[in-house]
Parts: sequence; C-alpha cells; structure tokens
Amino acid sequence: MSSRHFEEWAGVSKTAYDTAVKELIDNGYLVLKKGKKETYDFYESGKEAIKVTNPIVKLFEEEKKDSGFEF
Repeated sequence: MSSRHFEEWAGVSKTAYDTAVKELIDNGYLVLKKGKKETYDFYESGKEAIKVTNPIVKLFEEEKKDSGFEF
C-alpha cells in the first residue's frame, strides 16, 4: 500500500505518516529488505516477529472493491 493510499484510508496527514515510519525505522522495528528500495520487514525488540505482507493491503483491496472508489 502506498503512503498516499494509507493516508487516505487511515485519515492521517502525510507528516504524521512520515514521522511514524521514520520513528519505526529509527527504532529498528522496520528494516529495509536487502536489495529492495521500499520493502521492509517488521521486527519487535530486535527480534523478527512477523514478516509483514501487510494485512492492511488485503483489507484495503476488499474495501476498494466494495466502494467502487478507483485508484
């Protein structure tokens, strides 16, 4: 899910989104996958907790189908 889609879906500003993502990266919760530009793994307390496929994307896709809203 792009940052723009998340911002629209969650109703947050770009600044709030960017700040939250930066904080997660700075604290080691989001770690850029080796060889990738925009794909992150999620870690909790320095240990890999979940490799996030991003469950929000699935929910977003389902809502998008139901709403008729086109991206």
